[in-house]
This record gives sequence, structure tokens and C-alpha cells, in this order.
Amino acid sequence: VAAIVGVYLLFTSLASDTGDPRTYLEHLRSNTDKRWHAAFYLASALAGDEHLELRYDPKFMADMAQVLDQSIDSGETTEQPVQFRSFVCRALGHFHIAGSLPTLVRAADTQRDPNEVEVRLSALEAIAQLTDNIRRPLAEKLLPQAAALARKSSDAVRSSPAGAETA
Repeated sequence: VAAIVGVYLLFTSLASDTGDPRTYLEHLRSNTDKRWHAAFYLASALAGDEHLELRYDPKFMADMAQVLDQSIDSGETTEQPVQFRSFVCRALGHFHIAGSLPTLVRAADTQRDPNEVEVRLSALEAIAQLTDNIRRPLAEKLLPQAAALARKSSDAVRSSPAGAETA
């Protein structure tokens, strides 16, 4: 009963926070039980539409990557630190800037214990998602330019003497 009450109080104390990702980031830096739960809630908050601007905030992303680097450096491979790193990786995957890529690659490449497979998989998923987040807007921006260039090249080929002969 005490354990259930303790878990309930922990979740209600996190829920009583503003729900602000910046508050969760402060909890990530702490060395308390709130840390793991804050990582979970931060990953969820960044996945939603309410905090879109944070996905483009290089300082916020760098602070999160630093927390992940410090956790990797700690070398702890018990369940909570591994889950913590896994959720931070997932949260970093929601960004639309590539600054966290070296940290995610490091997380994907680090395995001192079989428990860390979970972190490696989360890091790989985050890298894939981050790549898609960066690639998609770039492709949408460049696609009309590429189409215009293709039309221009096609018109130039058709109007050239060699193009007229093949037509």
C-alpha cells in the first residue's frame, strides 16, 4: 500500500508541475526519482503539438543532449538509468535540428551491459525520426525548385538543335 501511495504521490507531484517542458528539463538534471518520469513526460510533451517551438530550440536541445551525455558517462546500467536514457533519446528524436545527432550516435553505439540494448534501439529510432524531421521540410522546400529546374532543362533540350532532331 505504501508503494502504491508513493507512486501516486510521485505522479501527482509531476502532474502538479506546470507541464512545461522546461520544468521537466530541470528535473532531468536532478538526481531524484522525478528524473525518470520527467524524461517520459518530456518525450510525450515534445511529441505533441502544444510545444512545437521547442523542437526548433537549439539551446533546449543542447541541454537535453548534455543530460544524455552525462548519463552515458555515468555508466549506470540498472533499469532506471537505462530507461531514463531511452526516454531522453526518444525526446531528442522529436527535434527538427541536427545538433543532438552526435549524442544520439554515441547512445546507439554504447553497450556495456545487455540492458543497454533498449537505449541503443531508442537512439536508432530517434536518429531515424530526427533524419525524417530534417529531411521532410528540406525536400518540401527544394522540390518546387527541382521541378522548375527540370522544366527549364527540358525546355532547353527541346529548343536546342540536337533536341529538335530527337523530337
